[in-house]
Amino acid sequence: MKFNTGFIDPRPAQTRKRAQSIAENLRDMDGIGRWGLHLSEEEHNWLVQANPDTLGHGDSAIAKAYWHKFLTAPESKPYRMQNV
Repeated sequence: MKFNTGFIDPRPAQTRKRAQSIAENLRDMDGIGRWGLHLSEEEHNWLVQANPDTLGHGDSAIAKAYWHKFLTAPESKPYRMQNV
């Protein structure tokens, strides 16, 4: 599955870069999980609009499933807080 990406907001990109270099930010969050993606509102909106049949799907359960797939897709690498 391919996702349409391309917009990288420099503000959260700096946060992602810092977090990737600090091992303590990559620990599990009290057994809940790990912080996978960090998106600005603009990045999120761009991804939803650029991927209307997947990430922007009208059915929230379907969109959620696609967001889970996006997390491990190669296209999500610029938005990740850590390597997944």
